[in-house]
Amino acid sequence: MNRMIRNALRNNIGLRHQLEKNLLGDKGDVWEREFNKFLRQEECWVKKVVKKKAAETYPITVNYAMTLEQMIVAGKYDREHYAINSKNFVIKGEGKPELKPQLIHFNYDISSDVAEAKLDKLDLRPANLEELLAFGATYRDLQKKFPIVALRAETSIFGNRCVAGLDYINLSRRLHLYCRTGFWYAHCRFLALPKFSGA
Repeated sequence: MNRMIRNALRNNIGLRHQLEKNLLGDKGDVWEREFNKFLRQEECWVKKVVKKKAAETYPITVNYAMTLEQMIVAGKYDREHYAINSKNFVIKGEGKPELKPQLIHFNYDISSDVAEAKLDKLDLRPANLEELLAFGATYRDLQKKFPIVALRAETSIFGNRCVAGLDYINLSRRLHLYCRTGFWYAHCRFLALPKFSGA
């Protein structure tokens, strides 16, 4: 054995001892399998990459040629909150943008501020009123399953901050206003869109 080989073995004695320890350990079979791959110059210790499931989107078209009252009528709601009108909500926009909102479910009670912060971390923003109305008109049965909230659809009623949402109460599809300062129950969904889209 020449000096170069002896030096290489001597310098890596700690590594060899560690390998022996791993081969004799609880996961020895795994180490033996992967080490044999290494000797064959094959890929070893490769972890499978689990692809994240793409978020489900709900395509909508917001028609800014419609008045707020026309947008509400298009949803065919059984009950509408009296304060959701053009006096309390100013519709700003033009054209017919096609958007792909998501329904975000945190699955625990949450405040409006915390929900917005979490949406921001997901590179999402809350939906506004016209986006909520376009959603409600397009997917009329979804609100029967869970409340849907649009945190950017905000107005002030008697000094209280309120936001619009869709729900299903007493067999009625409602377009409603909720107090923003309370907590949203775990079954609520938040209508949200990518930050760069729409308003």
